[in-house]
Amino acid sequence: MDKKILLRKAAGYGIAVAIGVAPFALMGTVVAASFEPVAATQTAVSSEAAQSLLAEASSQMQQAAEQERAVSSDTSSQPAQQEETASSPTEIPETQASSSEEEWTEEAVTEERMCTILPCFSREKALEGAKVVDTLKEGAAVTVTAKTSTGYYKIKEGGYIYADFLEPAPEEEASSAPAQEETSSKASSSSASSSSQSQNQSSSNSQAKAPTDGSAKSILNGAALNPRKTGFTSLDNKINAIFGEIFTPDMDTYSKVKACYDYLIENTSYGRVNYPTTGFGSITPEGGDNYIAWAASSCLDNHVATCNRYSSAFIAMVRTIGLDARYVDGQTSAAAGGYTGHVWVEVVIDGTTYVFDPQVEDNISGGGTIRYLRFCKTYDQVPGKYIK
Repeated sequence: MDKKILLRKAAGYGIAVAIGVAPFALMGTVVAASFEPVAATQTAVSSEAAQSLLAEASSQMQQAAEQERAVSSDTSSQPAQQEETASSPTEIPETQASSSEEEWTEEAVTEERMCTILPCFSREKALEGAKVVDTLKEGAAVTVTAKTSTGYYKIKEGGYIYADFLEPAPEEEASSAPAQEETSSKASSSSASSSSQSQNQSSSNSQAKAPTDGSAKSILNGAALNPRKTGFTSLDNKINAIFGEIFTPDMDTYSKVKACYDYLIENTSYGRVNYPTTGFGSITPEGGDNYIAWAASSCLDNHVATCNRYSSAFIAMVRTIGLDARYVDGQTSAAAGGYTGHVWVEVVIDGTTYVFDPQVEDNISGGGTIRYLRFCKTYDQVPGKYIK
């Protein structure tokens, strides 16, 4: 099956400030310009008069710009975040110098974060539209030293970056091959495990819990499994066929779940399509078994989906593996500010709830390397990102 990867790192929003400057006229001075090469007919405004005009116009433009900032100052400091949605807006480019009278407060914090958007601007001040002093690459690591009241992070490297364009740095997976666990590759997602299970494991079997070290690998490998099919033959057959493509006999639970996550991200593009409900019975309520089967079938058949269908497909796949996966309809933080409606997945393991969000992960990766920022995370590990 050909991969359909859609880059959705779209440039977001910009600000255009239209400033009207009244025309100026110098009494008694006439500027006559001719396109014919006859210099004798031209009368030029004196250098002193031209400089005076320029200075006066510049002064009025600066005053108008400051008035414009005053009007928008109430909204410029509101928090914003990375969509989760079809596209991820880039930060506002520099359009004007920030007023020296504007101030902010700083709260000291120390943490490692990484840029999740391109370009990622570092500004001279913690203010929208302030001078850009550096442009960081997507995935660049930075050390945060403070968070400002205007919604920016102060970084040790110098400058301020909009807080919602910095994600916590990925945690190191405790394993003998961490590089493989942090990089998406369908061909290399297999990892040897003495406790591996066959994809044809009986639904009556469960895996004994193993001690965990807090990594996604140990958490998932320590989960007790109770495999559960969807009950819809066409969908179950499709899932088994996909498992035949992406699983190997020696895979452990972690590798299988990661392979499912990778498969959806690598083979699905964000979008909306119509899909018939025939054969699925009533698909209400949303999030019920019939709805999940219908939405999962739509995603796996069309390879185009919105967040609810990405999540439904992941739920159907990992339930087949044996995890206790749930459909969550709530809100996630948006790049433009505030929150937006969203669906993601919760998996409960030994009483602890973990977030899996393949659609937002797909949006963050933008068709590039998958960083697993929304893979097997507790809500404390993704603070402020979700509202249930």
